[in-house]
Amino acid sequence: MASLEWMPPGIDVEKLRKEERELSARLRVVRRVLQAISGEAPSVTGTARVKKSRRANTRVRQIVTVLREAGKPLSVKQIYEKLRERDSSLRWRNPAPVFRSYLRRQSEGPDQVIRTSRGLYGFRRWAEGGLPSEVNEGEAISEARRETNLDIAERILRECGRPLTVAEIVKELQARGIQLRATRPIESMQANLTLSPRFVRVAPRTFDLAGRPNMEAKREET
Repeated sequence: MASLEWMPPGIDVEKLRKEERELSARLRVVRRVLQAISGEAPSVTGTARVKKSRRANTRVRQIVTVLREAGKPLSVKQIYEKLRERDSSLRWRNPAPVFRSYLRRQSEGPDQVIRTSRGLYGFRRWAEGGLPSEVNEGEAISEARRETNLDIAERILRECGRPLTVAEIVKELQARGIQLRATRPIESMQANLTLSPRFVRVAPRTFDLAGRPNMEAKREET
């Protein structure tokens, strides 16, 4: 047993241990309440954990299928209602946190489901400017050939030969007849430019192509 000589006099060790046990019991109650609120099942092990993981992966695939069939971003409520049409036994007392817990199980990629705008969820490629496909799967139009808004933004910067503000890029996109689906196109475009490795921020709300010659020299001058 560790020495307690370092403790100040007058400390009741047994009382502290009792309070520790009470706090641990309260913590277990809080965890169970949070699990009930989020709709998550208590932690399990072994075969049950594997089954739970498989069910979660199946649910993620169903969410992806719902969005593909809709062809546009949907709210959590809309996605939940579509899932309920497929499985009437589905019961999420609080859909939003349960839905987000499933999203954390995804791998990154163009079909990763993310929040595309306030209150709406869709595929990452939609958020990056790729419009939802309205063609049948049998039509021979490949995803690789579909030009996204970021592709056009890259071409705009290349043609201008200098950095542009986000507002200038959005204005040029609109001038070329590109429809931006985001409710706040400038903020959405700035987020996408920031996340893409093809672009680099050289000043507040101003971007240029990553790897453009003399970029480092320009940064030092500013």
